[in-house]
Amino acid sequence: MEADGVTVRTGYRAEKVADGAMHEKAADGAMHGPGGPLPYDRLLTTTGRIANTGGLGLDAAEVEVDEQGRVRIDERLRTANPRVYAAGDVTGRSAFTHLGGVQGASAATDALLGVRRRIRYDAVPWVTYTDPEVARVGVTSAEGARTLTLDHDRVDRAVADGRTDGFTCLVLDARGRIAGATVVAPRAGETIAHLATAVRLGWTPSRYARTVHPYPTYADGPWHAALTDVYARLAGARRLTGTLLGLRRKVRP
Repeated sequence: MEADGVTVRTGYRAEKVADGAMHEKAADGAMHGPGGPLPYDRLLTTTGRIANTGGLGLDAAEVEVDEQGRVRIDERLRTANPRVYAAGDVTGRSAFTHLGGVQGASAATDALLGVRRRIRYDAVPWVTYTDPEVARVGVTSAEGARTLTLDHDRVDRAVADGRTDGFTCLVLDARGRIAGATVVAPRAGETIAHLATAVRLGWTPSRYARTVHPYPTYADGPWHAALTDVYARLAGARRLTGTLLGLRRKVRP
């Protein structure tokens, strides 16, 4: 966005709009960012969404909602009335179509067949359909123990397309498993699908790297990012082996 001439301001929130300008406040309490209030020609605001449950008579069905009208559910998607299930945006778990579909199928199989399907909310991917797309799953880099980041100037498909402005970041937990990932690239939503599987199953980078990926694709980004960890471990093992061989030579009679 900055390359397109957009100024991005993070760490601020809008305080008020007055005299044709937006007044903002920083996290540290400073009233304005660089340059003072922001003048504008058009102002776009996002105010969020509230569940439209007010006219459903949920009180009569003994179904509880929170202050934003979202239906309270348990891990089986049952409401306060265990004979009533809720799925999708109305639950407040997320506002993704793909998750709503999974919740609906899970609620139906539980209610009709007694088959319980546990949903891993920590492995649900989201995609922002900008250009390039931004896709993420699992924890962020701030929440992980270690990250593996690969700029897409090392991804042949990105080089061929002239789209090397993206990157891949794999987030590892304390046990070295892939706990999250972020991909910025064209069709990052497709790339993140395989990484969501890796997060759900707790794969390590070496296990992810053992899967053969098609070439040339943007999926090479996560694959090469995982390989950087594999190569680092192999280099460490080689150094250790060299040290042990050197010691053996010294003590050999």
